[in-house]
Amino acid sequence: MKMAMSSDGGLNWSSAKNLLTSSYPNFNKNDLPDFTKLIIDREKEILSHSEEYETFYSLFVALASNALCSVSGSVSKSSLPQVTSASRVLLSFLLSRLETQSKGCALTPKHIIILMSGLCRGGHCLTRSDVVTFSCLFKPVEPPGGKEQSKETVDKPKEKKLPRLDTQTDLFSHMTSVFSDVPTPSISKTDLTIEITERDPKATTLILPQGTETQEDTSLLFTQKNAEFLLSLNGADILLNSCSHLAFLCKYMQRFKEAQSGSAFLLPGTLSQALTTRNGYQFLLTEVSDMWRAFSLPILEPLSPKRLSTIVDITIGCLFAAVSVATADTVVNAVRPSGPSQAPGPKDEELDSQGHSIVQKSLEILNWVSAAIKTSTRAGGCVAQNLNLMAAWVILKGLQGILSLTPAVILERKEIKAKVPETTQKKELPSTSTRPGSGKSGPPFLSVTAVALANNAIQLLVPLLEDLNMEGPEEKLTSIPVSDDTGLKINIQNTPSAWDRVKELLRTVSLPDLLIQLMSTAFKKAVYLKRQKQGSDSQETISSSSTSDSNTFYEDDFSTSEDSSEDDDSEPILGQWLEETLSPNEAFNTPPPPPPPRNDALSHEGKRLRESSVGEKNPSFVPDKREPEGFSTLVSTVMNFFNVHLLTSCNDNIKAITRSILTQEHISLVAQLTKELDKECARIDYDKGYMAISLVLARFNHNLIATECLSEQLQDWYLTCLSLSPFTTEPWPLTVHPRCLAVLVSILLLRQQQERGDKEVKAGTADNAVIATWDKFLKRLQTAVESSEEKTEIMEGMELFFLKK
Repeated sequence: MKMAMSSDGGLNWSSAKNLLTSSYPNFNKNDLPDFTKLIIDREKEILSHSEEYETFYSLFVALASNALCSVSGSVSKSSLPQVTSASRVLLSFLLSRLETQSKGCALTPKHIIILMSGLCRGGHCLTRSDVVTFSCLFKPVEPPGGKEQSKETVDKPKEKKLPRLDTQTDLFSHMTSVFSDVPTPSISKTDLTIEITERDPKATTLILPQGTETQEDTSLLFTQKNAEFLLSLNGADILLNSCSHLAFLCKYMQRFKEAQSGSAFLLPGTLSQALTTRNGYQFLLTEVSDMWRAFSLPILEPLSPKRLSTIVDITIGCLFAAVSVATADTVVNAVRPSGPSQAPGPKDEELDSQGHSIVQKSLEILNWVSAAIKTSTRAGGCVAQNLNLMAAWVILKGLQGILSLTPAVILERKEIKAKVPETTQKKELPSTSTRPGSGKSGPPFLSVTAVALANNAIQLLVPLLEDLNMEGPEEKLTSIPVSDDTGLKINIQNTPSAWDRVKELLRTVSLPDLLIQLMSTAFKKAVYLKRQKQGSDSQETISSSSTSDSNTFYEDDFSTSEDSSEDDDSEPILGQWLEETLSPNEAFNTPPPPPPPRNDALSHEGKRLRESSVGEKNPSFVPDKREPEGFSTLVSTVMNFFNVHLLTSCNDNIKAITRSILTQEHISLVAQLTKELDKECARIDYDKGYMAISLVLARFNHNLIATECLSEQLQDWYLTCLSLSPFTTEPWPLTVHPRCLAVLVSILLLRQQQERGDKEVKAGTADNAVIATWDKFLKRLQTAVESSEEKTEIMEGMELFFLKK
């Protein structure tokens, strides 16, 4: 290749321009000495020049940064100081443009952060399309000097230079370059390998690593030195200041501050608001990705008070954006037609993928910041727990808003709006802690992004309650009134006790109420996806249960209160709906267009884009929306947390507060979950997700009864919901599944034990309950025989009943 040289034998701007635009994708490392020398010699010109040449220098810096990153692994140690010095010039230019944007600069903040991330992390930093775009923009731009420089340039064949005889290179600098202050990676004992020779198997040869001349070591030295340059150039503060002024994230940061101060917790709770939020996913993802790349650089330490506040504000702002994304996804999925033969269109798939990436990267940023605070010598454990509290509060408040969604709210029905107080007539719907009216209501409105946030919230709550068990409470309480009108009074810099944090959380979020709703809703969605996945064999079951978000959405919107009075023993998973439910096409004048055919290629592409931000060390938080495992895992996780940290907590206050919150509505949801799990396990021979839920549910029901968390009235109500109450006039079911029967046995045994240990309890009550149970069963059996009912069902019910008794 012929390369244009300047009059002094080195490269000039025209030759460097030709080199960058013609060398992609492989930059010739033989051109590296002259190329980096040009950057170092023209440092003042690159950093300070007239506005007319800004486009040239910005494109040059972009392509030059990508070129240096691409050859960082093949640079020799003797050339490394010169290469890193050139990188320092490029970093200085990028930081200056990030801090003060120039009109002629061809680089956006996104590309600037990508280039800095590539210099400090190694590898190709620009995509192929970006390199082609920048090269096309770079070719027509006149270099500094213009035509006069091109006249002085003579194209001569470049002779192959011998490094030791190069007269154009400073001989002293070349000979002393090996003594430059470049860190050397340490060689661990595990890097030594032993080779067994073929001639003598008993003789072993010790193979030493190749030292700093290997590609991995050279690339590591390159990135380490650039990271040091980034910090020395005040890059950390510049990056943080840039992230704190991103347009979309600033909106969510401001919303968090308003919610923290006691204003409404604004979420896109209606269909119009959700669609508006989703239309901004692309811009929001761009900003979150910029933050994700910036926070992956070593810019968090030192965690001074000012920097800590900025980092936490940005992190919680990203988390608030993720909660809004989860809410918008849930609302849209609730009205979107779904079923085995229907799939979202390409546009919806793209938006879903973008939403998944936003939530994934936001949670990764939270984990990075949390890990940095825990290991920081300036922050300490108190700050880490404050961050756990703030993040958990944001997610739990968001889940409250998601679980309180109803078709009337989503569709903004006028008759419902008229009943809403004026204080809640905001532009966006404030989240509330409204519970479903009964255990049968409450359609499964829950997206996979909400599942990811819920799993993360449980992980944040565990250290808060474990810290409380170690520290102990400062006062004795049996209940805490929940108020949605107040915000969070604890900031990142405060030093509260463990009890103050937990009390502040319970004061604003009814935790037991929220967790029971969450596990019930997630289980309903898991059942629907499991049945849908089974295919044509269970199409009739799927059609009858109608547990998809959209089907349940419309059915709940047009159903009446008379449905809930039907017998619960044989109803489908979500209760008895109207037999002839109005379809969405009948409810609206304009029928929706038929769904486009599913594009599998786009689906895989969306999944690939979502997983592109997930490295080998970063697990994927967002589960597959077509698989039931993500929802069943959430049920097990929430139920296990409720069992360990609430029902059997070492803290008496927590157990007393949990006991005071439980109501008949909660027991109805737990009973419904128990019954439906029995039915599903009877229908399916073995399912890993159901078995995990079954094991946790057994411990949950046992502790719920054995710890006397339920009063006698709630125990009776639990049995009534299971259709197993001994003292009601309801006929006894012929088939009683094992999990429901275990609840009955546990309650009867508990009452027998209480009668023996407490003299104040009236003797014979438990025995009367046992007698009443047998009496109802025998009468039901007699009625079934007399009416010639199915004998197989009778025998199965008798066998199971006698076996358990």
